[in-house]
Amino acid sequence: MKNNLQKTLKILNNFKLNIVPEEGPWTALLLIPVIIISGAYWTSIPFYLVLFLLWISQRNSEIPWNWSIALLISSGFALFIVARSDINFWIYSFKIIVCFILVSSIRPTIKSQYRIWIDIFFFLVLFFIWGINSLKDFGRMSFDMGFGRTLPNWTAIYCFLFIMLAVRWKLPFSLIASIYIAWLTQSRNFGLAMGVVGIGYLFLPFWRFIFSKTSRLVLFYILLACLSLWILELISSKKWPGYHFFDIRIFRFVYFDTARLDWNLMGLNEWTKNMQAFSWGIGDWPNDAPNPHHSLIHTLLERGIFVTSILFLFIMNEISKHSKGMEPWLLGWFSLSMFLHLNFVTMFWVLLLIIIRCRYNRNNKYFEEDFFIEWVLVWWKKWRKIKNLQ
Repeated sequence: MKNNLQKTLKILNNFKLNIVPEEGPWTALLLIPVIIISGAYWTSIPFYLVLFLLWISQRNSEIPWNWSIALLISSGFALFIVARSDINFWIYSFKIIVCFILVSSIRPTIKSQYRIWIDIFFFLVLFFIWGINSLKDFGRMSFDMGFGRTLPNWTAIYCFLFIMLAVRWKLPFSLIASIYIAWLTQSRNFGLAMGVVGIGYLFLPFWRFIFSKTSRLVLFYILLACLSLWILELISSKKWPGYHFFDIRIFRFVYFDTARLDWNLMGLNEWTKNMQAFSWGIGDWPNDAPNPHHSLIHTLLERGIFVTSILFLFIMNEISKHSKGMEPWLLGWFSLSMFLHLNFVTMFWVLLLIIIRCRYNRNNKYFEEDFFIEWVLVWWKKWRKIKNLQ
């Protein structure tokens, strides 16, 4: 039995079809439009197809069977046996977990000689979809996500993912376009995230120390989750007036209402009301309910402590392994997840993981630093050279 299982796993690990060759721009040409479509049309079906194609043709590492089996068994036990959620929620959860497993064994690559053309392609696709699929809602722009949904905050979140992809693959035009579109959403969460990114660059050595080890990253995220609730409580109770800059909505971090804090506290109360909810969650939280605007609380509420812990450790382990050069942007992403319900078992985190796993190849060498750091290092070396000559 054990030998047959080992043979089966070996066949799966070695199974590859040369459908999408790693050489050339094909990976970027496939990934960029489906990631944009996921954000603009609120559908990830094209992404699922591309991810599967990349997995069967460009898999760079073995399937993480330990994580995979733990996630599938715990989720199945929680959703199908204990919580007895409806079948659609059960199917959706397994679909996303399978996506996590597939993403964890591929490394999409772009070569420097294709960068300018890929950048132009990204720029044109983004603005084409923005031009035909954007709406104005009370002075704020948003993708039309279907079913009458105009959600500027969610548009800003996807734009932040586009920005991260542009940074990872060193695409300046796409970076500027994504920032511009996100600015039009006037999302305060986006403004806060960009401020956190700036702080990340100012204290980069410290954040690299935090992100370099999974245990440190896990502890940091939990502390950040508690800190965000405390800050929200201070602002919601008007003990802290907050701040606003330049008299622009995107930089106005002041009291608005108490709903978000109340919803977060409601989520914690529901999660801890009995051992069933604490251990295995309560299943799919209704869409018309006041969702906790907090990634960790929302996931604990739906999946409970067991599944959330395994998934949380899996995600943080992946981030720790592939965060080099993206630490400031990951800090910004964490800040987004504190005030919007970016549930871990969603496409947001799948897209995040595949973006940070992307690689940039120049002269057959992989460069992980983003182009901001590269630019600083180039000028630093020039300055040092001039100083030495003097």
